[in-house]
Amino acid sequence: SSVLILSLMLPFSASPVEAANTKIADIPVKNAKYTAIKWVIDNNLLEIKSGNKYQPSDPVSGLELIKAFSKLDQNFQFDLSTIGTTQNQNDFYYNYYGNLNIPLYGVTNKSQRSATISRGQFARIYAAANGLDLSEIQAVRYLYMNDITVGTTGKKTYEDYVPNNTLKRGDFAVFMYRIHKQGKLEIEGLATTATGKDNNKITL
Repeated sequence: SSVLILSLMLPFSASPVEAANTKIADIPVKNAKYTAIKWVIDNNLLEIKSGNKYQPSDPVSGLELIKAFSKLDQNFQFDLSTIGTTQNQNDFYYNYYGNLNIPLYGVTNKSQRSATISRGQFARIYAAANGLDLSEIQAVRYLYMNDITVGTTGKKTYEDYVPNNTLKRGDFAVFMYRIHKQGKLEIEGLATTATGKDNNKITL
């Protein structure tokens, strides 16, 4: 409701107090993904795991992804601490982005929220966040066009992106860091359910 939305329009800060001093036990500074992973931890986009380990090979869930996107989204200026339980907060994320037609699993079926997501789904979500309704193949091309990925071997093909593979925390950090480096993210979403209506806009 509009009343709920207005009551949540409070200053929002995603800057954790302690994260900037966190030493990541399993990612050496010379690791190619270190800068991105450190940035993700410092900005509280993903939680560090026990023993101060990042676990870059662990999968990312849909809920983790949408919460991370919300922290970069300039249009998401809500203080969810005012609405009670974690479940209520999670519902808010999915209601908000579901209404924007971001192609998320878990909008109607809550049991899917903890499920891992594929690299291909990440591509579609990123496209929709930028107002483009793309099929998976075109969404992957869109990632290449925006220098969010170079694929796994640099070939920049759909297959080289391995879209069916689970999105891992290490790659997720790199993708989100590159999105951040490109400037403000202001998620507008789509006017209708995503079906690939903007495929003709993408050529590579």
